Amino acid sequence: MTATNPSGDGALAARKRRWWRALRVGLYLLFLLGLMEGVLRIGLYVTFESGEYSCHPNRELAGMSRYYRAAVATEAEPRPMFAWDPFTGHWPSLRQKDRDFADARVSTNSEGLRGTQEYPAARPAGQRRIIALGDSFTFGDGVNDDEVWPAQLASMLPKTDVINLGVSGFGHDQMYFALRERGQRYGADIVLLLFIDADMARNCQDYFCYFKPVARRGEGGFAFQNVPVPHPDDLGEPFSMVVAVAQALYRDQTTEPCDGQDPQEVTAFILDELHALCRKMGSELILVTLPDHGVNDASASRFLKDYTRQRHIRLIDQFPAFDKECRAMGRERCEQAFVLPDRHLNGAGNRLLADGIREALTGQPRGR
Repeated sequence: MTATNPSGDGALAARKRRWWRALRVGLYLLFLLGLMEGVLRIGLYVTFESGEYSCHPNRELAGMSRYYRAAVATEAEPRPMFAWDPFTGHWPSLRQKDRDFADARVSTNSEGLRGTQEYPAARPAGQRRIIALGDSFTFGDGVNDDEVWPAQLASMLPKTDVINLGVSGFGHDQMYFALRERGQRYGADIVLLLFIDADMARNCQDYFCYFKPVARRGEGGFAFQNVPVPHPDDLGEPFSMVVAVAQALYRDQTTEPCDGQDPQEVTAFILDELHALCRKMGSELILVTLPDHGVNDASASRFLKDYTRQRHIRLIDQFPAFDKECRAMGRERCEQAFVLPDRHLNGAGNRLLADGIREALTGQPRGR
C-alpha cells in the first residue's frame, strides 16, 4: 500500500489553481485588448472615412485613412479635399466644385487653388499679380470662396489678380515649397505671407496633420529634409491600433518641443529661403501679421519685427487694426463680429484684414 503525501498533493493543487488563475487573467486581458482593438478600429475608421476629416492627429495612424490618398472621385466616393503632394505633403485635390468643407462652401480650380478663377501662366498685359501664402486663415476655413481675404483684396484692387496658394495646416516650409513648385509660373509682383504665430511650431515638425518637409540643422547649417514627402501607399496601416495609440501618447509625452531646436532659428532659415526665392522671381516679399487665434504672442511679434527690420523686408502688422476695433466695440462683441467659433476669421474679419492690406499697398485710408 502506497503512502500518500498530503502536503505534496496540496502544493500541486495550489500550483494548478495559480496557473488557472493566471490563465484566466491572461485570457481576460486578451479579450479586453481585442475589444479595445475592435473599438479603436471601428471608431477611427468611422472618424477618418466619414465627413470631411482632414487633419490626422498622429503619424502612427496616418496610413489608415483614404483622405490622405490621391483617390479618384466616383459618384459613391467623392474626391478627398486634400491629397498627397511630394513637396508640401498635402495639397487641395483638383477641381472641387462648391462642396462642403469646414462649415463653408469651397471650390478649387484646376490647380487646386481656392476659388473657381483660372490663372494663365502668361500674365495679361496691364494686370498686376499678387500671390497669397498662408495656412487655414488664408485658404479660408469656415468662409465661402468670395469671403476669403485674398478674394476680397482682389475685389478692392483694380486690374490685380490675387492668387491664393494658402492651404489649411501649412507651416512656412510648406509655403516655401508651394511657391517654388506652383507659384513661380505666375510671375507675381508681390508675395504676401500671412504670418500666424502657430506656424512657427509647425516648422519644427516633420508631421502635422500629414507628413511634411522640415528644416533640420546639420554640420553645414540648416537644410530641408523629408523631401519628397513619404507617399501614403508606403505607410500602410498599423498592425495594432492599441499599440499605435500607445506609441502616439508616449511620443507626445516624451518628445521635446521642436525636437530641441529653436523655432525662431528654424523659421528664420525658412523665411530666408523664401526671401531668396522671391528675389529670384523678381517679386517683393511682404509679411502680414495677424493675432493668432485671437492671442498675440509677444515673443513671436518681437521676432518678426526684428527679422523684417534686419532683412529689410516690408511688414504689414494687422494686430493694431483688430485691437482698435475690439477696443471700440468691446472684446466680446468684437469676437462675435470678426471671429468664428473655431477662432478663424469670418467674412467680416477677412474683409477687415483685406482692407488693411489694401491700405498698406496703396496708401489710401481704410474704407476708401
